[in-house]
Amino acid sequence: MIRFLARPGDVVRKGQPLAKIVNAFGRHMETVTALDDALVLGHTDSSAAFPGMPIMAFGIAEREKDQGMPRDGSVTNAFGTTDRVS
Repeated sequence: MIRFLARPGDVVRKGQPLAKIVNAFGRHMETVTALDDALVLGHTDSSAAFPGMPIMAFGIAEREKDQGMPRDGSVTNAFGTTDRVS
């Protein structure tokens, strides 16, 4: 079962806990953490989690390697494609 710690609209930082996976008895099995700084776009409406199953969608700003700033206001969506944000 999934217990979400981050909600849609939350800005999360790399390494931040996003969800806890627990078994049917409530015993903690795993903690899911953010792989990068991102905006939570949404999460599954299922309470069950299976290995390899996507459970959350994120928007990640593209950054200049040297400056760490968004280059042109574009973000990479959960499908790996780039969208422009105004």
